[in-house]
Amino acid sequence: MPSQPEEASSRPSASLANDIAVEWKQKLITLLDDESKQELISREKKDRREFQQIAALASKMGLY
Repeated sequence: MPSQPEEASSRPSASLANDIAVEWKQKLITLLDDESKQELISREKKDRREFQQIAALASKMGLY
């Protein structure tokens, strides 16, 4: 039973990372669909790991 608390504690982090990815994918798709926009500026406070995930997602979508 000691493994259950570890699993429970790791799930919110994984879920949060997935939520961030889904949210940013929607933002980047919107950016790609709107030809009048060339950049997306975020004033959200994120840590380096989250920005790396967002950058990787943007790269996969052909953005930089």
